Amino acid sequence: MRNLSIGVIAVVVIVGLLTLFGSFYQVDQGEEAVVLSFGNITGTEGAGLHFKTPFVQSVAIVDLRSNSRSYDQPFESYSRDQQPANISVSINYHVPSDQAGQLYAQYGSVDNMVSRVIDQRLPAILKNVFGGYDAQSSISDRAKLNSDVLVGLQAGI
Repeated sequence: MRNLSIGVIAVVVIVGLLTLFGSFYQVDQGEEAVVLSFGNITGTEGAGLHFKTPFVQSVAIVDLRSNSRSYDQPFESYSRDQQPANISVSINYHVPSDQAGQLYAQYGSVDNMVSRVIDQRLPAILKNVFGGYDAQSSISDRAKLNSDVLVGLQAGI
């Protein structure tokens, strides 16, 4: 009987500690917390210490800081005048703070968004946009070329 009461007390203490430590979370500067209740998005929270209902709510952290992605292998493409080119690409991106919940709902994480949107679409967009420039104009109008690629990525063409 004594062993049973010690076991019950141990279980109660463990459940109590899990409840206590599962009732708050911290969000760092440059991050946004997506609050989920049984997997359903119920809101977002900014930096600071926040409380949640243990076992009911969970939190997914979305990084809002600027990030960079460089591609080691250059992309091969042809200009409008059939000149071959090896294009090195580096992309800077960030998630706007008011879009953290939408990003989580659509992609689950920033890494998933990068792999599904940027990594998959960039080669085709880069080839299509670069193909509209001749070799000379791709060098002299580099800023416009960069802008056109950005517009293409944002539009998802």
